[in-house]
Amino acid sequence: MARCLAALVVGLAGLAISEAAAQEDERYDFDGVADQDPQPDDPTDWMTSVNWSDGGADPLPPFGPEIPDFGTRVEIQTSTFGVNAPVIGPGDIAEAFGVRIGRFGGAGLLTMTGGTLDIDNNCLPPFFPCNRRIRVGAADVALPENRHPGTFDISGGVVTTDTFWIGSGSQGTVNMSGGEIHTRHSFYFDWTFDAGSVLNMTDGLIAVATDLRMVRTSQLNMHGGGSLVGDDLE
Repeated sequence: MARCLAALVVGLAGLAISEAAAQEDERYDFDGVADQDPQPDDPTDWMTSVNWSDGGADPLPPFGPEIPDFGTRVEIQTSTFGVNAPVIGPGDIAEAFGVRIGRFGGAGLLTMTGGTLDIDNNCLPPFFPCNRRIRVGAADVALPENRHPGTFDISGGVVTTDTFWIGSGSQGTVNMSGGEIHTRHSFYFDWTFDAGSVLNMTDGLIAVATDLRMVRTSQLNMHGGGSLVGDDLE
């Protein structure tokens, strides 16, 4: 009986790790196709499939979803608003395994004016940690010149994720003038590389299930809105 239970535990652990590895390997880049001719109707719409490529390969493979879903990790390395940077707007239902804004390929910008952005919550604890996250400033590379910044501008809509990181390898900035950010676990400022992190908040709500941590060179400029952490949510 003990051997059967041990085999079951090992099997489940292997399943969780292989599932997570498979998901992590499926990466979608937001290209914005600013150089495409003819141009798509909206080169900034998150929900437009032609704006995405699979790990840099264009077009998407026939077996992949047209836009990111809970099995795909999103990388945003474009930063020109209205030209090639993605926008999530009213009525949009955006999904991802995780989101990285600003990578070694370039600075990143994500703008959210409405709709929802949900990060996958399908994991198998305790065999593999539930750590699906949004990283604003995610260029965690050795060379400083490749640590491109990330920016998240949110004026409306609802974000739900396991953890939310600002300054996770490179400079991260969140400008919040509305909307809501909900975490199932933590909210981190300037987690790695002394990258620097800034949250400018004039309105909206940040609801953190466990803890909010500010380290290194973090800035919180709060002139409106509200935050709820841990016990305050009950």
